[in-house]
Amino acid sequence: AGTALAAAVAGPAGTVLARARLARPDLQVPVSFLPLAGAALAGFVIALAGVWLAARRASRIRPMEALRTAAAETRPMTWSRWIFGALAALVAAAMFVVTTRADGDSVFTGATLTALSLMTALALWGPAVMPPLVRLVCWPFSRTRGALAVLLRENTSAAARRVASTVAPVLLTVGFTVLILGSLGSVVDATSTEEAGNARVGVAVSALDGVPGLSAAAVEAIPGRAASGLSTEVYPSGTSASGASVSGNRLRALGVSPQVLASYGDGLTVTAGDLRQLTGSAVAVSVEKAADHHWRIGDAVPFTLADGHTLPLTVVALVPPGAIPEPVLLPPDLVRAHDPNALTAVAFTDGPVASADRSVHGLGARAQTVRDWAAGGNGEIELLRIFMLLLIVTSAGYSAVAVGNTLLMAIRDREPEFAALRLAGATPSQVLRLVAAEAVLLVGTGTVLGAGIAGVALLSIRSGLQEQIGSAVALSIPWAATAGVAGGCLVLALAASLAPAALALRRRSPVGALAGG
Repeated sequence: AGTALAAAVAGPAGTVLARARLARPDLQVPVSFLPLAGAALAGFVIALAGVWLAARRASRIRPMEALRTAAAETRPMTWSRWIFGALAALVAAAMFVVTTRADGDSVFTGATLTALSLMTALALWGPAVMPPLVRLVCWPFSRTRGALAVLLRENTSAAARRVASTVAPVLLTVGFTVLILGSLGSVVDATSTEEAGNARVGVAVSALDGVPGLSAAAVEAIPGRAASGLSTEVYPSGTSASGASVSGNRLRALGVSPQVLASYGDGLTVTAGDLRQLTGSAVAVSVEKAADHHWRIGDAVPFTLADGHTLPLTVVALVPPGAIPEPVLLPPDLVRAHDPNALTAVAFTDGPVASADRSVHGLGARAQTVRDWAAGGNGEIELLRIFMLLLIVTSAGYSAVAVGNTLLMAIRDREPEFAALRLAGATPSQVLRLVAAEAVLLVGTGTVLGAGIAGVALLSIRSGLQEQIGSAVALSIPWAATAGVAGGCLVLALAASLAPAALALRRRSPVGALAGG
């Protein structure tokens, strides 16, 4: 059934991807046999493995034990859960130690793996650790003597499997949401902070959405001393003067004068060479591209320019990574001569943002702070954010299925419990309030645990980013997405528990439920 449904929704899913700009507008999704067959095979294997494990546990119960009625689970944990949970905890501990001694990009990877491993360990150890954690969440209400509070505390202690099966998927989904979107937000903030720090001026003028770039008229209208460059593309070809082979991959380039470079950034230093020599037939390249192509200072590298002409350009400077906006810098006169239609991607200036925005109004441009421009001007980051949101929606869907299944199946087994409460004097509305309170408590516990673990990881990621760029980075918490995921889990948990509980209370009398009739 799931395979058939997947084939049916493949086309609409492609439409969603196209509208989200993750695919081209004319995307057609063909229904292929191999992916569907692989998914079906994996589903059968996983389902059979789950049934076999459950049946194996059931077959080990002695006949007399099966005839006994027990309100509490006697052995909620299995050896496999203990072993694999311990392995995940050891991985989390090892990655935490590595993270504390790492720097730069290693902190990001280490913190992410630490959080994911710890969440996995908690999910595997759920029947053993979740009830105590839930009781800890209930601690503020420990002095309450009301019947609802007492039953809430004791029920969560007795039903370890139900508690773990409800809390674990919420923990994983909320933790995944906070970790992925929070780390992406921290990276965006670090990038915008670094860009803002590189620019001495505080205003960026860029093209409006749908406009390919700034025209010459827009650049000339910018007040103050505008620092700008002409965007173009070049193709290295042939063999450099040092004898190294040059590949023909396309490279983005920027036509910018030495005077503009001098006003662009405080940290614009060179690894080798001199940017003041960027005139005539010269070129400056980033250190990474120079290493990829084996370029050295003084090499005459053949470049094919936008109009198809190939010229030998002399490498006059090597610039550190991240210090220049494009991997190749050219003299602006050279770009204009071979690419008459070249446009300016962004121009930097000083003065008030409002004044610059008024000056370029009607010219297909807008002015904003450098920080805002850097935070919102990266199309790749935006596409990545949309893709992450789609993954989170998928993850939340699986979490919702897990929570709903657990609570729906638990209600049938809890009918004698509800009957006992009714005979003890509880009204149907009081029983339903107890069921609702349990759902809120379990979803809330999973949310707090998942967000807490991911939050600690985000602190490590922020620390690594701050060390990498040498500036403060804001702690990015995706409040809206987290609230949406947690709220969705809560709504489904309430629906999956209250609806069948209300039907059970209406369908059977308390005495009949206790008697099993």
